[in-house]
Amino acid sequence: MARPALNVPGNVARAVGTMPLRQLARAADIARTALYLASPVLSRHVTGQTVTVAGGMEGRALWTDDDIDEDAIRNRAGYAG
Repeated sequence: MARPALNVPGNVARAVGTMPLRQLARAADIARTALYLASPVLSRHVTGQTVTVAGGMEGRALWTDDDIDEDAIRNRAGYAG
């Protein structure tokens, strides 16, 4: 669903500009978190928590446009093309 929006020049920079990790989420990132929470062994003592999978997004600019390689980020996340 995100691919068309992420192929618009500048959108990747805006999306990752506030993320310390400078990475777009992949489906596997969300799936691993869900798997962790669903596991009676791994999350045995976790109750009533909200787990944010957002790459550290805090809503403030940390990176300049020169710090962000949009094509590399798209490729690493599997959103290229």
